Amino acid sequence: DKILTIQNQLTTLPQLHAQKPVASRLFKYLVQVTPATVKMSQLDMDFSTKTLNITGESDSLSSINKFVDTLKFTTYSSSDSADPTKDPKAFSNIVVASFGLENGKASYTINLNFDDKIFDISQDIKLTVPKIITTVSETEKPAAIFQPKTQEKN
Repeated sequence: DKILTIQNQLTTLPQLHAQKPVASRLFKYLVQVTPATVKMSQLDMDFSTKTLNITGESDSLSSINKFVDTLKFTTYSSSDSADPTKDPKAFSNIVVASFGLENGKASYTINLNFDDKIFDISQDIKLTVPKIITTVSETEKPAAIFQPKTQEKN
């Protein structure tokens, strides 16, 4: 009976292995989305709630804003993606929980959710990080209000 019980448990191992997340991908993803001036001091990840909490500091608040915008616009594609224009967002519900500026350093705490498919062992995942300026102040920059007067033609 003991041998049969052990054999049955061994047959479930491949299925259990296929269900576990590949947490080591997180480090590769963070390198891709984090600006060089942004440093992390604490990282809390919970696979059951699909949440990630990042705490750290940077040289400026604008660098933190760039980091947040990059997270917001990062998408991913998998080995079975058919249409790259419909790639889903890798991260959602991105909230700057706290920030501050002291002695020339900006501190931050960011809370976000991640799509659990980016850690799926059965998928080959590739993040697509935007290479554009995504801050609202740049994307929705108003045109100049005052224009030089045009000369009338006679």
